[in-house]
Amino acid sequence: MKSISNIQFMLRKILIGLAIVIFIFLLGIAWATYYFYPSAERVLSFIENKPHKSAICMQHNGKVIVSQNADTIMPLASTVKIIVAIEFANQFVYGQIDTAEMIDTSLLDRYYIPDTDGGAHEKWLSELRNNQSIKNGKVNLMQVAKGMMHYSSNANTEFLMDKLGFANINARLDSLGLIGHQPLYPFVSALFVCQNTSKKDYKTFLNELRSMTPSQYRSACYAIHEKLKHDSTFKKTFNPLDTDKKVQEIWSMRLPGGNCNMYVSLMQRLNSKEYFTPLFYSIISPLMERLMQNEKNHTWLKHAGKKGGSTATVLTEAMYATDKQNNKTEIAVMFNNLSQMENLKLQFSLNEFDLKLISDSSFRQQVVKTLNKK
Repeated sequence: MKSISNIQFMLRKILIGLAIVIFIFLLGIAWATYYFYPSAERVLSFIENKPHKSAICMQHNGKVIVSQNADTIMPLASTVKIIVAIEFANQFVYGQIDTAEMIDTSLLDRYYIPDTDGGAHEKWLSELRNNQSIKNGKVNLMQVAKGMMHYSSNANTEFLMDKLGFANINARLDSLGLIGHQPLYPFVSALFVCQNTSKKDYKTFLNELRSMTPSQYRSACYAIHEKLKHDSTFKKTFNPLDTDKKVQEIWSMRLPGGNCNMYVSLMQRLNSKEYFTPLFYSIISPLMERLMQNEKNHTWLKHAGKKGGSTATVLTEAMYATDKQNNKTEIAVMFNNLSQMENLKLQFSLNEFDLKLISDSSFRQQVVKTLNKK
């Protein structure tokens, strides 16, 4: 009888232990659901309560209805690729590029640094392989641009900036009237600039990196870009261990900056389908409007486009949409100096925030009331 009692006691302990494990597991699921389930209200609450980290501008049917820190220059991350896409479409219009030109993927690979783009470049290449779009190791130039915009490939971006001309891209900022927009530069190459290759004292290295003027920093990036362009082996000198959290923060803060007002003005021009020529829109729309590949969106939208970007501390997005009732909405939202948890929570909810702003008039009024209160 004693041995049976011991077995029963042990079984009871095991069952209690399993119950505790299951409880903790379910608690973890509940916690993750609460914090990471998409919530438009969560984004609104963050913008309201942390204005020092947030900026937003929203225009509806030609009228600005929300504006908070909309003239504050903030790092754009990959949202800045919209400028490259606009220059790409413009050069096509003037016959300076041929979107059917075949590009050897090895030229793109020179700017690809593994584990630095969230797998974007590899996802793009995988898609092309599945569609059998790579012919003899080459892909057409339009597909390269789609890789930049749809997958946010940094390698494709640096290649295209070089092909279009950095000077041309930055001159486009002026022609678009984006006064105060910071110049674009090769930001893949910037990763190398942020490496402590000379093995200086860590604090000394960080101080020197922070103290570089914008001009000095960009010049260093251009020098690295030329090395990547002409030496396919140079990228092997990159050591990811050199780019710790503090270094990544400096790299992120030095990315080209703009503000929400600028990007809402761009979104309005793209949304109108009239500001540029039809030929221009025939190129820019497929680059911006990946959303329209979803057949469900055709049931209520005429067209819609967006481009976002993120780093460990930055989250940005610019978007436009015209619905079947011809209501036009343009949005730009930017976050900076985010913690890892803040970034994750916002990323999970930003799409829901966009959707409700465009489709739900009551939520739109809630945002207006919340953010425009004195």
